[in-house]
Amino acid sequence: MAGDVVRESAQAGRVVLWEESPRDGAQAKTLMTADFRVRLARAQGEVFTGAGPRHVVFAAGFPAVCREEFEAVRKVAVEAEGSVSVSAVCRGTPGDVRQALAAVRGSTHARIMVIVPASEAMARVMTHTSAEQALTAGAVLVAQAREPMTVWPLTYAWPTPPVRTTRWWQSMPRG
Repeated sequence: MAGDVVRESAQAGRVVLWEESPRDGAQAKTLMTADFRVRLARAQGEVFTGAGPRHVVFAAGFPAVCREEFEAVRKVAVEAEGSVSVSAVCRGTPGDVRQALAAVRGSTHARIMVIVPASEAMARVMTHTSAEQALTAGAVLVAQAREPMTVWPLTYAWPTPPVRTTRWWQSMPRG
């Protein structure tokens, strides 16, 4: 069973890169094809001479966007395994989390990044709920996503929460 090698590296004071070019490149598919993402992941992992998964979290894309994007993330998870820690990025919705988990399933150091909006404006756009509902639902999703992920680390990210949820947010388990 593999542990969270990224966390181990960070706690040991080693460099950890969070690579978002592929995630951003997903919006311009002609510039960031699945094959290019795999080559980029492998090249970045090689910089760390066989220890790429400890040093590079490779946000391969948003699997829930469309079938092509799901397949691109899946291709990186399968073909760049061992080079980097592949991450699938998703909104804090059950369907997105399920697709992210499916896209990276089986990749040794895979993780998913759940984006949970904390502002009213972003919550309305991303999840069609209030910020408080999105944060509460995000915490539930993190707990649910961790269940099948006995090996996979889960990265959850949200901006500084609204004041009314600060205590709740600070009590959220980290890890």
